[in-house]
Amino acid sequence: MVTQGLSPDNITYNTLIDGLCKIEKVVEAKDLFCQMVTQGLTPDIIAYNTLIDGLCKIEKVVEAKDLFRQMVTQGLSPDIITYNTLISGFLKLGKWEVTSRLIEEMKNQGIELNLVTFNTIMDALCKEGMVGKGYKLLDVMIQRGLEPNVVTYTTLMDGYCLIQETSKAFKVFELMLSRGHKPSTVTYNILINGFCMCGKVDRARHLFDEMPCKGLQQTLDTYNIMLDGLYKAGRVADAKEIQDKIIASGTSLELHTYNIILHGLCKNHHIDEAMNMFNTISCQKEEVEARTFNILIQGMFQVGKVNAAKGLFNSILANDVVSPDVVTYTIMMKGLLKEGLLDEFDELFLSVKKDGYSSDSGMLNAIVKGLLENGEVNRAMGFIAEMDKSKFILEASTAASIVDLLSEDGQCHNYMKMLPNFSQPCAKSNEINIDSSTSSLIHTISR
Repeated sequence: MVTQGLSPDNITYNTLIDGLCKIEKVVEAKDLFCQMVTQGLTPDIIAYNTLIDGLCKIEKVVEAKDLFRQMVTQGLSPDIITYNTLISGFLKLGKWEVTSRLIEEMKNQGIELNLVTFNTIMDALCKEGMVGKGYKLLDVMIQRGLEPNVVTYTTLMDGYCLIQETSKAFKVFELMLSRGHKPSTVTYNILINGFCMCGKVDRARHLFDEMPCKGLQQTLDTYNIMLDGLYKAGRVADAKEIQDKIIASGTSLELHTYNIILHGLCKNHHIDEAMNMFNTISCQKEEVEARTFNILIQGMFQVGKVNAAKGLFNSILANDVVSPDVVTYTIMMKGLLKEGLLDEFDELFLSVKKDGYSSDSGMLNAIVKGLLENGEVNRAMGFIAEMDKSKFILEASTAASIVDLLSEDGQCHNYMKMLPNFSQPCAKSNEINIDSSTSSLIHTISR
């Protein structure tokens, strides 16, 4: 365009900046924004909002805030889109105090909070587990005459389900219906998942069966949630009925669905059936992921099929399609230690180190527990020291194993002296700060 003697205008630049931001090439978009200024063009609010949004999405909120200030300096007035974008960006990083100041600034500018603002704040509150404050926000909306939408109610339901308060989630569902809003497939998926997580599978199944009657299509996500819930509840026959429904609906199963089924079959000790399904999907699918192997290897160990587990692990090492991940190695080490196969554990651990894999917290916790169960206390202490050096957290179950097993040992006091003082994160202090900041935010909104 430039080589032909044509000069790009604001619309051209805005279109290009938007396109680059959408494909997450925000640095290039920022360069183009600067080029626009160099060419003597004045960026408009669309250009600023687009770039601010792009920066927020890649968590460069400080740069986004600087751009916001630059925009004001240039004489442009931020609009509701500008503020909502910044609020969303800062909330994703847990910056409640900054959000509160932005809302105060909005109000001073005479910009009213809209549905997007409220939904964004409510989503952040619910993800922090502060659903009660989210509900207060709902009350504020209704009092101001701002009608909540399906997203508002669904967000609140999801919050209650995450803290396993499904009865409150269902009351929000009923409130939504009473105010004339039609639930979406996402709404049902959230409630079904919430009931499944709490073991209330019959309630979940009732909602699942209700969906077609309400004119809603059960998606693959819906089927996956229901399958997982039924298998975890030991309802294998019911889960198989759902599988038949999926096939009858003509829905194409993804590998994730197969993994749920395989995990469910293994959990309920239907190992042979799981292996038959695995062999079938191995023929149908071009690629089977490490997670699929992990599920089956763990299932084999759970029913004592140690040689079969080792054979499956060796088959991963022999193929060029799938590589074992840190979870695969953790499952193998845990299984070998459980069977008392210390020499094989040592050999595997050395090969993992040789191949350049780094031990993570999950692996080291599993090793410590396994060694303690085999009476290898000194070796366990060595791994505990490694955990402390790497700043890994000692899991509650690992700590319980240490206390239980060492208390039975005559060397208890000597071993206890060897234990490092693990520095646990100061969660309580952080929770207090968040609670104070969010209370201030709700107060600012309510005024």
